[in-house]
Amino acid sequence: MSMLQMMFGSGGAPRVQDVFSLDLYTGDNTNNRDIVNDLDLLNDGGLVIVKQNRDNRYFVLSIGDNTYTRLPSTTAANVATNHIPGFNTDGFRVSGSFYTNTNGQTHNAWSFKAAPKFFDVVTWTGDGTGSRTLSHNLQTNPGVIILRTTTASNTYWYHNRNFTDGFMQVNRTNLKSSSTTFNLPSDPTSTDFSVPTGLNANNINYVAYVFAADTPNLIKCGNFTGNSGAQTIDIGFEPQFLFYKNASRSSNWQLSATDNSGNPDLRLIYQTNSNDDRTSGRWQAVSNGFEFTSGPTADTNINGDIYEFIAIAAP
Repeated sequence: MSMLQMMFGSGGAPRVQDVFSLDLYTGDNTNNRDIVNDLDLLNDGGLVIVKQNRDNRYFVLSIGDNTYTRLPSTTAANVATNHIPGFNTDGFRVSGSFYTNTNGQTHNAWSFKAAPKFFDVVTWTGDGTGSRTLSHNLQTNPGVIILRTTTASNTYWYHNRNFTDGFMQVNRTNLKSSSTTFNLPSDPTSTDFSVPTGLNANNINYVAYVFAADTPNLIKCGNFTGNSGAQTIDIGFEPQFLFYKNASRSSNWQLSATDNSGNPDLRLIYQTNSNDDRTSGRWQAVSNGFEFTSGPTADTNINGDIYEFIAIAAP
């Protein structure tokens, strides 16, 4: 087997371990600490998200350009020296900050390397000309695009299937809504996507996180209908990462992930209005997807409600 086949598999899509890494580490409050996960983020680009397990509900997001944003904060991007100073050829670097390297505290980190059929990062400076078409490198249709300005304070706009009919806001609990200013003007293609006037203001910088729609054994952006009971959501692979929300009503965004220990529980790491990491979640990973394991709430499995999700496969 060639090195190319080893990295990208027999079907031309990358293996999950070559483009995504879930890392747990204990903070030591030192500066310029390297987190090694064997992803070449420096040359290939991507996104790193770090969250301390306890005492802090903020995620720190960096695309390796010496800036960072926080979620659910809406503040503009800031210089990243104090949090994620940069990317490496085998991972990324953190500083001794409360958000990314608190002494004695466990931190979760998720690294998304830019790669065809998985994920891409697109940046642009608005030109104030109305809607605008931008290229991406997925080589397949996007399933989710999350956009925000980095120049000014603003929200994170979450667009997924039926891209032109509305959006959700990642830092808010609102249900899916619609606005001609922020709806995407057309459905994305395997080569490009268009942004609306509200995301193309003159001399304002923007970033888009672009996730592939459906790559077998790698990533799935989809939806399911709640049933208020037991059910298994079949996505064709066992997930290690699940980001989801009820689009039908006001509810929390939730991020659940495994802990690399072999435990099938998808730990509930984040809710919009909570800073607490939980040792077990309401979903459990199974060989073909994830299954509902406890009583329904608006956040998880209300009968008839539509839930949107991003799932990434276990290695």
